[in-house]
Amino acid sequence: MKNAKKTFAVLFAAIMVFMTINVSLMPKADEHANQVHVIIKNETYSAAEGAAWEGTIDTWIDVNSGSSAYYYMEKAVTEADQTIAQDGNGIVYLCGLTVADSWTQYWCFFTNDAMAPVGLKDYIPVAGDIISMEWTNDGGSDVNADWQETSNQLSTLIVNTGTLEPAFSPDVTEYTLKLESDVEGIAFSLKAANRNSAVSIVADGVTYRASDTIPIGDNISIKLTRYGADDKTYTVSMEEAKTESEGDDIKKAPATKDEIMAMGADLTGIVSKSITAEACVYGNEWTVMTAARAGVLTDEMKNVYYESLVKELSDYSDLDGKAVTYAKVILTLSAIGKNPENVNGVNLLKPLSDMDFVVEAGVNSTMYVLLALDSKDYNIPTAEAGKTQTTREALVAEILSHEVTGGGWDWSDAAADTDMTAIGIQSLTPYYNINAEAKAAVDRGLAVLSDMQNADGSFSSYGSKNACSAAQVITALTGMGINPLTDDRFIKDGYTAFDGINAFYVSGQGIKGYGDVIDFPFSTIQSAYAFVAYDRLLNGKTALYDMTDVHAAEDKKAEEIVEGKNDKSPNTGDEAPIDFVVMLIMASGLGIITQKRRSRV
Repeated sequence: MKNAKKTFAVLFAAIMVFMTINVSLMPKADEHANQVHVIIKNETYSAAEGAAWEGTIDTWIDVNSGSSAYYYMEKAVTEADQTIAQDGNGIVYLCGLTVADSWTQYWCFFTNDAMAPVGLKDYIPVAGDIISMEWTNDGGSDVNADWQETSNQLSTLIVNTGTLEPAFSPDVTEYTLKLESDVEGIAFSLKAANRNSAVSIVADGVTYRASDTIPIGDNISIKLTRYGADDKTYTVSMEEAKTESEGDDIKKAPATKDEIMAMGADLTGIVSKSITAEACVYGNEWTVMTAARAGVLTDEMKNVYYESLVKELSDYSDLDGKAVTYAKVILTLSAIGKNPENVNGVNLLKPLSDMDFVVEAGVNSTMYVLLALDSKDYNIPTAEAGKTQTTREALVAEILSHEVTGGGWDWSDAAADTDMTAIGIQSLTPYYNINAEAKAAVDRGLAVLSDMQNADGSFSSYGSKNACSAAQVITALTGMGINPLTDDRFIKDGYTAFDGINAFYVSGQGIKGYGDVIDFPFSTIQSAYAFVAYDRLLNGKTALYDMTDVHAAEDKKAEEIVEGKNDKSPNTGDEAPIDFVVMLIMASGLGIITQKRRSRV
């Protein structure tokens, strides 16, 4: 009875802690980011008129890569206890309604509010698509898809921001959109006069759906395409107001917390959409790891990556001969709940037991190897005879030996570089409370990074501002339990490291790299995992590279899930917020969760 009372008391206290969390701090991720919107409706043929079914099915189905629209329709009707049947590529029976011999009663297939150009089994939806089946009782005219009506123009053009000049009229095709300062992207509300016209948007050579957020450019073309009719194009030219200028650069206003959260959710969505069977393979470790740590990588895709790695090892017996590659693969396997000590009989930790192999590629290699070994506190295998045994003490000492005068790290041990200093801090974070020399070096590194931050919040590497440097700093700070949005050392005139990413961010596309073009995966992925690291900090989860919260599927028992088991993490007693999923586990009585205690340094 005492134990029961004690358990209830702990549970009650945890619930009270959760209820005191400032909800505004919790990221509002798009719950439908990796789903297809499926709609089935009959609003034109009533039961009173003899219809076997009337109403609407409106649901979201998880993306199943490569599956046709028929797959999603079948899932939707099954969930609604209905049935579907197909003859060739046309629907003959759906939800009790049978297609008649006449050409007036049938199911219309729409994709993103336009009549689909192909059949259900030929259309492959992607995340965010809207696919719908709508019953027409009058040859399409009652669902605004009348083949007899030949118009090919817009009936609605509304912009979510700025001023459109002149006011929209279906017959006017040239417009100017006057924008306020700091607008990142725009969204349109578009409707074609007839749904047999497909509407698409083209900006800077990239084609978007009518429902997408479009990045700001010189002009945007809205194109209507219809079988049997000439294409029609509406052009919207941009006039963007400028903000405070610094030379040739445009200095944006500091990003708000909501803007930062939205940016992070967008980047996570971009990463999620990029995960296909072709992309989720050996060689794309950072993308796979980022998706896994963001919680958007499916078990199917985890297996796809793992199988590609097994094939690589089968074909070549080892990886590319670089210690840093082994480190990246180990981090990725740890993130997806696979065991790097036994990949189809191969122990990927074994090559890292040779200290000379680890350090020959430079201190960057040493840092990532230490991160990989510590990600799940792996035991270092015994080195082969004649090899120098790798130890954690030796790895830490090697990293410390490369610290430059004044603090920080650099590829050439010359003067501190932002990226190398941030990665050095990431690798030494687990030793902050147990190694005095590591603690002193990390403190010097933090001071150096604070001094290196530019007036607009950004960071530079070898004289060039870039998003990757800001991302590495954010990752380092969050691992230390430091909030980059609130710590005064990393706020310059109201600007934070997030502004260093925002300066290169293009909504819906990703992060610009050198040459002012979207850089995927390099800049976009690094920026995305920085936001994942920040999300994990806000929600009291283990740090980005602390994979002790990840369990193999066969080991994932709720009572064994304990976050933050690494006692080497910084610790001064600040309690992090309790993650909502953990709270649900606790509330269901499956176990008591031990919260990791983070430090602010």
